[in-house]
Amino acid sequence: MIGNIAAEPESPVVDERKRYIFPLAVERTREGKDAVDYFKVESEFDLKDFNKGDLVLVEGWLMNDFYTKSTGERLYFTKIVLTQISKIKASKVGEKMLLSFKS
Repeated sequence: MIGNIAAEPESPVVDERKRYIFPLAVERTREGKDAVDYFKVESEFDLKDFNKGDLVLVEGWLMNDFYTKSTGERLYFTKIVLTQISKIKASKVGEKMLLSFKS
């Protein structure tokens, strides 16, 4: 999936393991209207070289998860568990967009 890192990656300690979490903003067009979808991405990789606004290619698998609100209500969501991430450099040449990837 290709998108922009929407906030600086956070590194909370969960289950005695350090994980990095960030939202990924993915643009799409549906029925002629532009929109953005946000996905929670979780990684055990050190993401110190990645920052808010970076255009990235993420590879991983989807995992359904939930959390419980203080009212006892369960809220479900889908997150991406990261297996690989690469920065993308985009440049426009004429009418074409060229992408180059850097791990």
